[in-house]
Amino acid sequence: MPLTTSWSSPLTMIWQTAEASQIPLPSQNLSNQRFRTDVLPENYTLKKPVFFAAATRDAACTPSYGKELTARFCTNATVQDFDSGYWSNVEAADTMNPAIERWISSIVGCSPVAVK
Repeated sequence: MPLTTSWSSPLTMIWQTAEASQIPLPSQNLSNQRFRTDVLPENYTLKKPVFFAAATRDAACTPSYGKELTARFCTNATVQDFDSGYWSNVEAADTMNPAIERWISSIVGCSPVAVK
């Protein structure tokens, strides 16, 4: 699956980023992991900055599962809860967009400029 910038959920972002980076993905049952044996364990982890937006009312991609994946595989992660369902980027746009803007600013060291 090619990397896309149009993710349907934060968890989808983690999965698609991992797939594009050819990182082995965990099975759905985190207590019974089966990883590819041809990939070194140190390559299971994303070391780049990751922003995980946990949608607190998401029944499809539960925040606890996404947070567990993020904690387990992302060493440089920022996790923030949003009071929304599955479509948090739409349902909580007024809080999520500024949070993502602050996160990006903290990574690149400057604030984005509004385009007219």
